Amino acid sequence: MKSVKILLSSLTFLLLWLLAGCNLPEPGPPPPLPPTPTATQMPLIPSIGPEFPVVLPTLPPVSRGVFTLAVLVDLNSEPVTRDQARSLVTEASQILFVLTDFTYQMVDFQETRNVSGMDQMVSDYLAGSPATIPNGIIIFSFGDDNRAKLYGGYSFSHPGPGGFQNAFQSPYAPEGSVYIAVIHFGHRFSQCGYGDSDTPVSSVSIDGECRNQSGIACVPKNGYQMCSNAVDDLYASTPTYFAAATFVHEIMHPFGPGGDRDHYWTRECTASMATGVSRRPYNSLTFDQFESNSYVEMCPFVFDNFVNSYQPTVSVPTVTPTAPVIFSIPTFTFSKNAFCRKGPSVAYEDVTAFLQGQSVQIDGRNQDEPRWWWVLIPASSGHCWVSDSTGSASGPLDGVKVVSAPPLPPSPTPTATPLPPTPTPTATPKK
Repeated sequence: MKSVKILLSSLTFLLLWLLAGCNLPEPGPPPPLPPTPTATQMPLIPSIGPEFPVVLPTLPPVSRGVFTLAVLVDLNSEPVTRDQARSLVTEASQILFVLTDFTYQMVDFQETRNVSGMDQMVSDYLAGSPATIPNGIIIFSFGDDNRAKLYGGYSFSHPGPGGFQNAFQSPYAPEGSVYIAVIHFGHRFSQCGYGDSDTPVSSVSIDGECRNQSGIACVPKNGYQMCSNAVDDLYASTPTYFAAATFVHEIMHPFGPGGDRDHYWTRECTASMATGVSRRPYNSLTFDQFESNSYVEMCPFVFDNFVNSYQPTVSVPTVTPTAPVIFSIPTFTFSKNAFCRKGPSVAYEDVTAFLQGQSVQIDGRNQDEPRWWWVLIPASSGHCWVSDSTGSASGPLDGVKVVSAPPLPPSPTPTATPLPPTPTPTATPKK
């Protein structure tokens, strides 16, 4: 039944979108609308449900622009590895691309410890002369006063160094700001039966869990106990989707004027959408859980503000202008469509394929020539091998580790086809 409701919600959402796109007449004089946006401003919302899993692009085919990120890990809160951070940035990038045609790119990763608060952590990072000043900074931490651990995340803006101009200039943030999101990486979406404990203490919801419904059955999902009435939500579709969506949500906040009032289906959001400030679909009559999840709980017009804030001609200065900008993550960009294989040779089976123009993170290389790169498969923790002849590698390649090749698959041994036995002649009996 849940999947049928979700499917109907998706179909309703699509119908509303088509009606908005086709400009069909409505009763009474319609409110004045802004100029029709380009197709890149309209979100493509994925369907969700047990029979309709979320299908997100492995990497976007064309991005209007890249929002660069530095990732800081607060070791006093919880450990997050470079690979985990990279995977979450990729998942968040896919969500952002669906909504805006922009993508995220992690350009730095550092581990540190929270001593004097999140704002001071950002100040210390920027004062450390990073190779390039990012558009935003993600801090994986419980946050000040455990705020991120309690709510999942929060955001603020921080002044960039002197002369810094952000390519994404929000009209609601001081000029030259860097956008900060503090995220609890291990936050459990719709946890059930935990109360104030880190381990389950009940088999049903307690203490306001499950959308303030006590007694809801708890079921195992994504490695913990989840509310049974939330297992089909978009946020439950992968173990890290909620963290990735919170990531996007918090980075969007500085591009809205009203703080928490910029959330989906607040009174202020509905009033703003009624003025025609955005052409994105919006159900103003009833709260639509699927639509809310698809917009990562933000009012749709905030994404338009983000898109319109982009100033691609702005040059982002480095702290040391005479030094070249060197990204801290090695990257491989494909110059043609290519297979990615189980080992560094065409003798290995292919695992996946990449398209011309796509980029992936390099995590290793083979020992001998010809060169093959061991790359991270986007939106996963898996790896595969690509030939250097299929594209170009960039970034700090000297530090790329050597990875041993897996054993070659055994070659099939030809076997002779047995001949049929020669029939033995038998004497014909005489009459």
